[in-house]
Amino acid sequence: MQNAEKVIEFFKEICDIPHASYDEKRIGDYLVDFAEKRGLSYRRDGIGNVLIKKPASIKGCNAPAVIIQGHMDMVYVRESDCPYTYEEGIKLIEEDGFLRADGTSLGADDGIALAYGLALLDSEDIAHPDLEVVFTVQEEVGLYGAEHFDCSDLKGKYLINIDTEQEGVFFTSCAGAVRADLVLPVERVRLENMRRLTVELYGLAGGHSGMEIHLGRPNAIVIMMRLLLSMGGLANICSIECDGKTNAIADHCKALLYVSPEKADNIAARLSKTVAEFNAEFEGVDEIKLRTTLGDVESAMCWTKDCHRSVLGALIMIPNGVIGMSGDIPGLVETSANPGILVSEDNKVTVSFCIRSSVRDKKEFVLDKLESVAAMSMGDLIRFSDYPQWEYRENSMLRDMAMDSYRELFGREPKASAIHAGLECGYFAERITDVDIISIGPDQFDVHTTRERVSLDSLGRVWQLIQKLLELLSR
Repeated sequence: MQNAEKVIEFFKEICDIPHASYDEKRIGDYLVDFAEKRGLSYRRDGIGNVLIKKPASIKGCNAPAVIIQGHMDMVYVRESDCPYTYEEGIKLIEEDGFLRADGTSLGADDGIALAYGLALLDSEDIAHPDLEVVFTVQEEVGLYGAEHFDCSDLKGKYLINIDTEQEGVFFTSCAGAVRADLVLPVERVRLENMRRLTVELYGLAGGHSGMEIHLGRPNAIVIMMRLLLSMGGLANICSIECDGKTNAIADHCKALLYVSPEKADNIAARLSKTVAEFNAEFEGVDEIKLRTTLGDVESAMCWTKDCHRSVLGALIMIPNGVIGMSGDIPGLVETSANPGILVSEDNKVTVSFCIRSSVRDKKEFVLDKLESVAAMSMGDLIRFSDYPQWEYRENSMLRDMAMDSYRELFGREPKASAIHAGLECGYFAERITDVDIISIGPDQFDVHTTRERVSLDSLGRVWQLIQKLLELLSR
Protein backbone atom coordinates (compact mmCIF):
# COMPACT_ATOMS: atom_id res chain seq x y z
CA MET A 1 0.00 0.00 0.00
CA GLN A 2 1.06 3.57 -0.61
CA ASN A 3 1.87 5.70 2.41
CA ALA A 4 0.10 9.05 2.83
CA GLU A 5 2.97 11.20 1.56
CA LYS A 6 1.21 11.95 -1.74
CA VAL A 7 -2.03 12.77 0.09
CA ILE A 8 -0.24 15.33 2.25
CA GLU A 9 1.47 16.84 -0.79
CA PHE A 10 -1.87 17.40 -2.49
CA PHE A 11 -3.38 18.80 0.71
CA LYS A 12 -0.56 21.36 0.91
CA GLU A 13 -1.23 22.41 -2.68
CA ILE A 14 -4.94 22.78 -1.89
CA CYS A 15 -4.14 24.96 1.14
CA ASP A 16 -2.24 27.39 -1.10
CA ILE A 17 -5.45 28.12 -3.04
CA PRO A 18 -8.14 30.26 -1.35
CA HIS A 19 -11.34 28.19 -1.40
CA ALA A 20 -13.95 29.47 1.00
CA SER A 21 -17.62 28.89 0.17
CA TYR A 22 -18.72 30.85 -2.94
CA ASP A 23 -15.06 31.24 -3.94
CA GLU A 24 -14.34 27.80 -5.39
CA LYS A 25 -13.46 28.84 -8.96
CA ARG A 26 -9.70 28.73 -8.39
CA ILE A 27 -9.76 25.33 -6.71
CA GLY A 28 -12.04 24.12 -9.51
CA ASP A 29 -9.54 25.39 -12.09
CA TYR A 30 -6.83 23.47 -10.23
CA LEU A 31 -8.88 20.25 -10.40
CA VAL A 32 -9.60 20.66 -14.10
CA ASP A 33 -5.94 21.35 -14.81
CA PHE A 34 -5.04 18.22 -12.81
CA ALA A 35 -7.39 16.09 -14.94
CA GLU A 36 -6.21 17.57 -18.25
CA LYS A 37 -2.54 16.99 -17.45
CA ARG A 38 -3.25 13.31 -16.76
CA GLY A 39 -5.57 12.74 -19.70
CA LEU A 40 -8.53 11.94 -17.44
CA SER A 41 -12.08 12.58 -18.55
CA TYR A 42 -13.92 15.22 -16.56
CA ARG A 43 -16.84 17.58 -16.59
CA ARG A 44 -17.47 20.84 -14.79
CA ASP A 45 -21.03 22.07 -14.47
CA GLY A 46 -22.42 25.58 -14.45
CA ILE A 47 -22.09 26.11 -10.70
CA GLY A 48 -18.58 24.68 -10.46
CA ASN A 49 -18.96 21.03 -9.43
CA VAL A 50 -16.22 18.84 -10.92
CA LEU A 51 -16.43 15.15 -11.82
CA ILE A 52 -13.22 13.30 -12.79
CA LYS A 53 -13.31 9.71 -14.03
CA LYS A 54 -10.51 7.16 -14.11
CA PRO A 55 -10.72 3.68 -15.67
CA ALA A 56 -10.11 0.59 -13.56
CA SER A 57 -6.47 -0.20 -12.88
CA ILE A 58 -7.09 -3.90 -13.56
CA LYS A 59 -7.53 -4.97 -17.15
CA GLY A 60 -10.90 -6.60 -17.77
CA CYS A 61 -12.32 -5.49 -14.40
CA ASN A 62 -16.10 -5.90 -14.45
CA ALA A 63 -16.78 -4.69 -10.91
CA PRO A 64 -19.16 -1.75 -10.48
CA ALA A 65 -17.62 1.71 -10.42
CA VAL A 66 -16.93 3.37 -7.08
CA ILE A 67 -17.78 7.01 -6.40
CA ILE A 68 -15.41 8.96 -4.17
CA GLN A 69 -17.01 12.20 -3.00
CA GLY A 70 -16.09 15.33 -1.06
CA HIS A 71 -16.57 19.10 -1.25
CA MET A 72 -14.23 21.86 -2.39
CA ASP A 73 -15.24 24.67 -0.05
CA MET A 74 -14.06 25.32 3.49
CA VAL A 75 -15.24 27.43 6.40
CA TYR A 76 -12.62 30.16 6.57
CA VAL A 77 -12.19 31.87 9.94
CA ARG A 78 -9.25 34.02 10.96
CA GLU A 79 -7.89 35.30 14.24
CA SER A 80 -7.91 39.10 14.49
CA ASP A 81 -4.12 39.26 14.84
CA CYS A 82 -3.34 36.70 12.12
CA PRO A 83 -0.53 38.07 9.92
CA TYR A 84 -1.87 36.36 6.78
CA THR A 85 -4.71 37.47 4.55
CA TYR A 86 -7.28 35.16 2.99
CA GLU A 87 -5.64 35.57 -0.42
CA GLU A 88 -2.34 34.22 0.95
CA GLY A 89 -3.91 30.81 1.58
CA ILE A 90 -3.59 28.55 4.61
CA LYS A 91 -0.19 28.45 6.31
CA LEU A 92 0.37 24.92 7.60
CA ILE A 93 2.11 23.95 10.83
CA GLU A 94 3.05 20.35 11.64
CA GLU A 95 3.19 19.92 15.40
CA ASP A 96 2.90 16.99 17.82
CA GLY A 97 1.55 14.63 15.16
CA PHE A 98 -1.04 17.06 13.84
CA LEU A 99 -1.45 19.45 10.95
CA ARG A 100 -2.96 22.82 11.87
CA ALA A 101 -3.03 26.31 10.42
CA ASP A 102 -1.28 29.46 11.59
CA GLY A 103 -4.01 31.85 12.72
CA THR A 104 -6.85 30.49 10.56
CA SER A 105 -9.06 27.46 10.18
CA LEU A 106 -7.31 24.55 8.48
CA GLY A 107 -9.87 23.46 5.91
CA ALA A 108 -9.23 19.76 6.42
CA ASP A 109 -13.02 19.78 6.24
CA ASP A 110 -13.04 18.99 3.38
CA GLY A 111 -9.62 19.54 1.81
CA ILE A 112 -8.59 16.11 3.04
CA ALA A 113 -11.26 14.53 0.80
CA LEU A 114 -9.86 16.40 -2.19
CA ALA A 115 -6.35 15.24 -1.31
CA TYR A 116 -7.44 11.59 -1.00
CA GLY A 117 -9.32 11.81 -4.30
CA LEU A 118 -6.42 13.38 -6.15
CA ALA A 119 -3.96 10.84 -4.75
CA LEU A 120 -6.19 8.04 -6.06
CA LEU A 121 -6.53 9.66 -9.47
CA ASP A 122 -2.77 10.24 -9.62
CA SER A 123 -1.76 6.73 -8.59
CA GLU A 124 -0.42 4.08 -10.93
CA ASP A 125 -0.15 1.17 -8.51
CA ILE A 126 -3.35 1.21 -6.43
CA ALA A 127 -5.82 -1.52 -7.40
CA HIS A 128 -9.28 -0.10 -8.06
CA PRO A 129 -12.36 -0.48 -10.27
CA ASP A 130 -13.59 2.44 -12.38
CA LEU A 131 -13.44 5.58 -10.25
CA GLU A 132 -15.85 8.51 -10.39
CA VAL A 133 -14.51 11.26 -8.16
CA VAL A 134 -17.05 13.99 -7.39
CA PHE A 135 -15.96 17.35 -5.97
CA THR A 136 -18.89 19.62 -5.08
CA VAL A 137 -19.15 23.33 -4.25
CA GLN A 138 -20.93 25.30 -1.53
CA GLU A 139 -21.42 22.38 0.85
CA GLU A 140 -20.76 24.48 3.92
CA VAL A 141 -23.51 26.96 3.04
CA GLY A 142 -26.33 24.53 2.42
CA LEU A 143 -25.12 21.63 0.23
CA TYR A 144 -25.92 23.70 -2.85
CA GLY A 145 -23.46 21.88 -5.11
CA ALA A 146 -24.81 18.41 -4.27
CA GLU A 147 -28.38 19.68 -4.63
CA HIS A 148 -27.69 20.66 -8.25
CA PHE A 149 -25.27 17.89 -9.24
CA ASP A 150 -26.35 15.82 -12.25
CA CYS A 151 -25.94 12.14 -11.38
CA SER A 152 -27.26 10.78 -14.69
CA ASP A 153 -23.85 9.75 -16.02
CA LEU A 154 -22.63 8.13 -12.80
CA LYS A 155 -22.28 4.35 -13.04
CA GLY A 156 -21.09 3.75 -9.50
CA LYS A 157 -23.05 1.54 -7.12
CA TYR A 158 -20.82 2.23 -4.12
CA LEU A 159 -20.16 5.71 -2.79
CA ILE A 160 -17.48 6.62 -0.25
CA ASN A 161 -18.13 10.10 1.12
CA ILE A 162 -15.08 11.52 2.91
CA ASP A 163 -16.47 14.21 5.15
CA THR A 164 -16.51 13.08 8.77
CA GLU A 165 -14.07 13.62 11.60
CA GLN A 166 -13.88 10.40 13.61
CA GLU A 167 -11.62 7.60 12.44
CA GLY A 168 -13.13 4.16 12.91
CA VAL A 169 -16.69 5.50 12.96
CA PHE A 170 -18.59 4.57 9.81
CA PHE A 171 -21.54 6.86 9.30
CA THR A 172 -24.57 5.38 7.58
CA SER A 173 -27.19 8.13 8.01
CA CYS A 174 -27.38 11.84 8.78
CA ALA A 175 -29.77 14.61 9.65
CA GLY A 176 -31.42 16.86 7.13
CA ALA A 177 -31.22 20.60 7.58
CA VAL A 178 -32.64 23.91 6.48
CA ARG A 179 -31.18 27.42 6.54
CA ALA A 180 -33.50 30.23 7.59
CA ASP A 181 -33.23 34.00 8.01
CA LEU A 182 -35.24 35.65 10.76
CA VAL A 183 -35.79 39.26 9.63
CA LEU A 184 -37.10 41.78 12.18
CA PRO A 185 -37.96 45.41 11.33
CA VAL A 186 -36.11 48.19 13.17
CA GLU A 187 -37.27 51.75 13.83
CA ARG A 188 -34.78 54.41 14.87
CA VAL A 189 -34.71 57.76 16.61
CA ARG A 190 -31.89 60.28 16.87
CA LEU A 191 -30.45 60.69 20.37
CA GLU A 192 -28.26 63.64 21.34
CA ASN A 193 -25.39 63.90 23.82
CA MET A 194 -25.00 60.17 24.40
CA ARG A 195 -21.73 58.37 25.05
CA ARG A 196 -20.73 55.56 22.72
CA LEU A 197 -20.18 52.16 24.38
CA THR A 198 -18.85 49.23 22.33
CA VAL A 199 -19.48 45.81 23.86
CA GLU A 200 -17.66 42.77 22.47
CA LEU A 201 -18.04 39.14 23.47
CA TYR A 202 -15.14 37.03 22.19
CA GLY A 203 -12.94 34.03 22.83
CA LEU A 204 -15.74 31.47 23.07
CA ALA A 205 -14.99 27.93 21.93
CA GLY A 206 -17.57 27.90 19.13
CA GLY A 207 -17.39 24.74 17.05
CA HIS A 208 -19.36 22.83 14.43
CA SER A 209 -23.11 23.23 14.92
CA GLY A 210 -23.72 19.62 13.93
CA MET A 211 -20.78 17.78 15.45
CA GLU A 212 -20.46 19.76 18.70
CA ILE A 213 -23.92 21.17 19.42
CA HIS A 214 -24.44 18.54 22.16
CA LEU A 215 -21.56 19.94 24.23
CA GLY A 216 -23.71 22.79 25.53
CA ARG A 217 -21.28 25.54 24.62
CA PRO A 218 -22.70 29.06 24.87
CA ASN A 219 -23.61 30.82 21.64
CA ALA A 220 -22.26 34.40 21.57
CA ILE A 221 -25.39 35.75 19.83
CA VAL A 222 -27.66 34.30 22.51
CA ILE A 223 -25.34 35.50 25.29
CA MET A 224 -25.37 39.01 23.82
CA MET A 225 -29.18 39.02 23.84
CA ARG A 226 -29.17 37.97 27.49
CA LEU A 227 -26.58 40.60 28.31
CA LEU A 228 -28.54 43.40 26.65
CA LEU A 229 -31.78 42.25 28.25
CA SER A 230 -30.13 42.32 31.69
CA MET A 231 -29.48 46.06 31.26
CA GLY A 232 -33.14 46.97 31.06
CA GLY A 233 -33.47 50.37 29.43
CA LEU A 234 -30.08 51.71 30.49
CA ALA A 235 -28.52 51.31 27.04
CA ASN A 236 -29.76 52.32 23.61
CA ILE A 237 -28.96 49.88 20.83
CA CYS A 238 -27.45 51.19 17.62
CA SER A 239 -26.30 47.86 16.14
CA ILE A 240 -25.55 44.21 16.91
CA GLU A 241 -23.25 42.19 14.68
CA CYS A 242 -21.89 38.66 14.39
CA ASP A 243 -20.09 37.86 11.14
CA GLY A 244 -20.10 34.12 11.74
CA LYS A 245 -21.35 31.04 9.87
CA THR A 246 -24.73 29.35 10.18
CA ASN A 247 -23.05 25.96 10.67
CA ALA A 248 -20.64 27.21 13.34
CA ILE A 249 -21.60 28.01 16.93
CA ALA A 250 -21.13 31.78 17.25
CA ASP A 251 -17.91 32.50 19.15
CA HIS A 252 -18.09 36.31 19.08
CA CYS A 253 -20.65 39.10 18.94
CA LYS A 254 -20.41 42.89 19.04
CA ALA A 255 -22.94 45.56 20.02
CA LEU A 256 -22.71 49.32 19.59
CA LEU A 257 -24.64 51.05 22.36
CA TYR A 258 -25.24 54.62 23.49
CA VAL A 259 -25.65 55.51 27.16
CA SER A 260 -26.01 58.55 29.36
CA PRO A 261 -22.53 60.02 29.97
CA GLU A 262 -23.00 60.13 33.74
CA LYS A 263 -23.95 56.43 33.87
CA ALA A 264 -21.39 55.08 31.40
CA ASP A 265 -18.80 53.83 33.90
CA ASN A 266 -21.41 52.15 36.09
CA ILE A 267 -22.99 50.47 33.08
CA ALA A 268 -19.62 49.08 31.93
CA ALA A 269 -19.03 47.70 35.44
CA ARG A 270 -22.50 46.15 35.45
CA LEU A 271 -21.77 44.40 32.15
CA SER A 272 -18.58 42.91 33.59
CA LYS A 273 -20.48 41.63 36.62
CA THR A 274 -23.16 40.01 34.45
CA VAL A 275 -20.60 38.28 32.22
CA ALA A 276 -18.89 36.96 35.36
CA GLU A 277 -22.23 35.43 36.34
CA PHE A 278 -22.55 33.87 32.90
CA ASN A 279 -19.07 32.37 33.25
CA ALA A 280 -20.08 30.82 36.56
CA GLU A 281 -23.05 29.30 34.76
CA PHE A 282 -20.83 27.81 32.04
CA GLU A 283 -17.90 26.88 34.27
CA GLY A 284 -16.16 23.80 32.94
CA VAL A 285 -17.83 24.20 29.54
CA ASP A 286 -16.53 27.48 28.13
CA GLU A 287 -15.27 30.94 29.02
CA ILE A 288 -16.83 34.16 27.74
CA LYS A 289 -14.52 37.13 27.38
CA LEU A 290 -15.81 40.71 27.47
CA ARG A 291 -14.30 43.88 26.09
CA THR A 292 -16.00 47.25 26.66
CA THR A 293 -14.79 50.48 25.09
CA LEU A 294 -16.16 53.91 26.00
CA GLY A 295 -16.05 56.49 23.25
CA ASP A 296 -17.03 60.10 22.70
CA VAL A 297 -20.25 61.90 23.50
CA GLU A 298 -22.16 62.29 20.23
CA SER A 299 -25.52 61.97 18.53
CA ALA A 300 -26.62 58.63 17.11
CA MET A 301 -29.52 56.87 15.42
CA CYS A 302 -30.65 54.18 17.88
CA TRP A 303 -33.58 51.81 18.17
CA THR A 304 -36.75 53.38 19.50
CA LYS A 305 -37.97 52.24 22.91
CA ASP A 306 -40.81 50.23 21.37
CA CYS A 307 -38.40 48.63 18.90
CA HIS A 308 -35.97 47.86 21.72
CA ARG A 309 -38.69 45.98 23.61
CA SER A 310 -40.17 44.12 20.65
CA VAL A 311 -36.98 43.14 18.81
CA LEU A 312 -34.93 42.27 21.88
CA GLY A 313 -37.95 40.43 23.30
CA ALA A 314 -38.19 38.40 20.10
CA LEU A 315 -34.48 37.67 19.86
CA ILE A 316 -34.28 36.43 23.44
CA MET A 317 -36.79 33.71 22.45
CA ILE A 318 -34.94 32.29 19.46
CA PRO A 319 -34.38 28.50 19.64
CA ASN A 320 -30.76 27.56 20.22
CA GLY A 321 -28.79 24.40 20.81
CA VAL A 322 -30.20 20.90 21.29
CA ILE A 323 -33.98 20.79 20.87
CA GLY A 324 -34.41 17.02 21.23
CA MET A 325 -32.46 13.76 21.40
CA SER A 326 -33.06 10.65 19.31
CA GLY A 327 -35.31 8.03 20.82
CA ASP A 328 -33.76 5.34 18.61
CA ILE A 329 -30.00 5.97 18.83
CA PRO A 330 -28.62 6.68 22.34
CA GLY A 331 -26.59 9.87 22.54
CA LEU A 332 -27.57 11.15 19.07
CA VAL A 333 -28.98 14.64 18.80
CA GLU A 334 -32.22 14.45 16.84
CA THR A 335 -33.07 18.16 16.43
CA SER A 336 -31.11 21.37 16.96
CA ALA A 337 -31.03 25.04 16.02
CA ASN A 338 -28.01 27.30 15.64
CA PRO A 339 -28.13 31.08 15.17
CA GLY A 340 -24.77 31.72 13.53
CA ILE A 341 -24.92 35.15 11.85
CA LEU A 342 -26.45 38.45 12.96
CA VAL A 343 -26.51 41.51 10.71
CA SER A 344 -27.85 44.97 11.61
CA GLU A 345 -29.01 47.36 8.92
CA ASP A 346 -30.77 50.73 9.12
CA ASN A 347 -34.27 49.26 9.03
CA LYS A 348 -33.88 45.60 9.98
CA VAL A 349 -31.98 42.96 11.91
CA THR A 350 -31.35 39.55 10.33
CA VAL A 351 -30.40 36.40 12.23
CA SER A 352 -29.36 33.41 10.10
CA PHE A 353 -29.98 29.88 11.39
CA CYS A 354 -29.08 26.31 10.60
CA ILE A 355 -31.81 23.96 11.80
CA ARG A 356 -31.05 20.23 11.75
CA SER A 357 -33.16 17.14 12.38
CA SER A 358 -33.28 13.49 11.42
CA VAL A 359 -37.10 13.81 11.55
CA ARG A 360 -38.64 16.18 8.99
CA ASP A 361 -41.67 17.02 11.17
CA LYS A 362 -39.40 18.11 14.03
CA LYS A 363 -37.47 20.38 11.67
CA GLU A 364 -40.75 21.96 10.61
CA PHE A 365 -41.74 22.42 14.26
CA VAL A 366 -38.62 24.50 14.94
CA LEU A 367 -39.37 26.57 11.84
CA ASP A 368 -42.90 27.10 13.12
CA LYS A 369 -41.43 28.44 16.37
CA LEU A 370 -39.31 30.89 14.43
CA GLU A 371 -42.37 31.93 12.42
CA SER A 372 -44.05 32.77 15.72
CA VAL A 373 -41.03 34.76 16.90
CA ALA A 374 -41.08 36.71 13.63
CA ALA A 375 -44.79 37.44 14.00
CA MET A 376 -44.23 38.93 17.46
CA SER A 377 -42.30 41.81 15.91
CA MET A 378 -44.04 42.02 12.52
CA GLY A 379 -41.03 40.34 10.97
CA ASP A 380 -40.53 37.55 8.47
CA LEU A 381 -38.87 34.14 8.19
CA ILE A 382 -37.17 33.24 4.91
CA ARG A 383 -36.34 29.57 4.33
CA PHE A 384 -33.75 28.22 1.90
CA SER A 385 -31.31 25.33 1.32
CA ASP A 386 -33.60 22.65 2.69
CA TYR A 387 -31.71 19.40 2.17
CA PRO A 388 -32.79 15.80 2.87
CA GLN A 389 -31.78 13.43 5.60
CA TRP A 390 -29.84 10.31 4.61
CA GLU A 391 -31.75 7.29 5.83
CA TYR A 392 -30.15 4.22 7.38
CA ARG A 393 -29.78 1.17 5.12
CA GLU A 394 -30.18 -2.08 7.03
CA ASN A 395 -28.27 -4.21 4.53
CA SER A 396 -25.04 -2.57 3.39
CA MET A 397 -22.25 -4.66 1.92
CA LEU A 398 -20.01 -1.57 1.77
CA ARG A 399 -20.48 -0.82 5.46
CA ASP A 400 -19.79 -4.43 6.47
CA MET A 401 -16.75 -4.64 4.19
CA ALA A 402 -15.35 -1.37 5.55
CA MET A 403 -15.78 -2.40 9.17
CA ASP A 404 -14.26 -5.84 8.58
CA SER A 405 -11.32 -4.27 6.77
CA TYR A 406 -10.75 -1.79 9.58
CA ARG A 407 -10.61 -4.61 12.14
CA GLU A 408 -8.22 -6.58 9.97
CA LEU A 409 -5.89 -3.67 9.24
CA PHE A 410 -5.67 -2.06 12.67
CA GLY A 411 -6.96 -4.54 15.25
CA ARG A 412 -9.48 -1.98 16.49
CA GLU A 413 -13.22 -2.30 16.86
CA PRO A 414 -15.07 0.04 14.47
CA LYS A 415 -18.47 1.58 15.05
CA ALA A 416 -21.42 2.16 12.74
CA SER A 417 -23.22 5.37 13.61
CA ALA A 418 -25.47 8.22 12.54
CA ILE A 419 -24.43 11.86 12.51
CA HIS A 420 -26.34 15.01 13.38
CA ALA A 421 -24.32 17.10 10.96
CA GLY A 422 -25.55 17.38 7.38
CA LEU A 423 -23.86 15.33 4.66
CA GLU A 424 -24.29 15.39 0.91
CA CYS A 425 -25.09 11.66 0.93
CA GLY A 426 -28.84 12.28 1.09
CA TYR A 427 -28.90 13.82 -2.38
CA PHE A 428 -26.89 10.95 -3.92
CA ALA A 429 -29.04 8.35 -2.16
CA GLU A 430 -32.15 9.97 -3.66
CA ARG A 431 -30.82 10.05 -7.22
CA ILE A 432 -28.75 6.88 -7.71
CA THR A 433 -30.81 3.71 -7.60
CA ASP A 434 -29.66 1.21 -4.95
CA VAL A 435 -26.41 3.03 -4.24
CA ASP A 436 -24.58 1.77 -1.13
CA ILE A 437 -23.01 4.65 0.83
CA ILE A 438 -20.71 5.16 3.79
CA SER A 439 -19.09 8.31 5.12
CA ILE A 440 -15.62 8.19 6.67
CA GLY A 441 -12.69 10.44 7.55
CA PRO A 442 -9.61 10.82 9.74
CA ASP A 443 -9.62 12.26 13.25
CA GLN A 444 -10.18 16.01 13.11
CA PHE A 445 -10.75 18.37 16.00
CA ASP A 446 -12.31 21.84 16.45
CA VAL A 447 -13.33 22.08 12.80
CA HIS A 448 -14.56 25.49 11.61
CA THR A 449 -12.36 27.22 14.20
CA THR A 450 -8.78 28.51 14.28
CA ARG A 451 -7.94 25.52 16.52
CA GLU A 452 -8.82 23.05 13.75
CA ARG A 453 -6.32 20.21 13.34
CA VAL A 454 -6.06 16.77 11.77
CA SER A 455 -4.13 13.77 13.07
CA LEU A 456 -1.41 12.68 10.68
CA ASP A 457 -1.41 9.09 11.97
CA SER A 458 -5.16 8.89 11.51
CA LEU A 459 -4.90 10.43 8.04
CA GLY A 460 -2.51 7.62 7.12
CA ARG A 461 -4.71 4.87 8.50
CA VAL A 462 -7.79 6.10 6.61
CA TRP A 463 -5.68 6.21 3.44
CA GLN A 464 -4.75 2.55 3.99
CA LEU A 465 -8.41 1.71 4.53
CA ILE A 466 -9.49 3.44 1.31
CA GLN A 467 -6.87 1.50 -0.67
CA LYS A 468 -7.95 -1.77 0.93
CA LEU A 469 -11.63 -1.13 0.14
CA LEU A 470 -10.93 -0.29 -3.48
CA GLU A 471 -8.82 -3.42 -3.89
CA LEU A 472 -11.69 -5.55 -2.51
CA LEU A 473 -14.29 -3.71 -4.62
CA SER A 474 -12.28 -4.34 -7.79
CA ARG A 475 -12.58 -8.11 -7.53
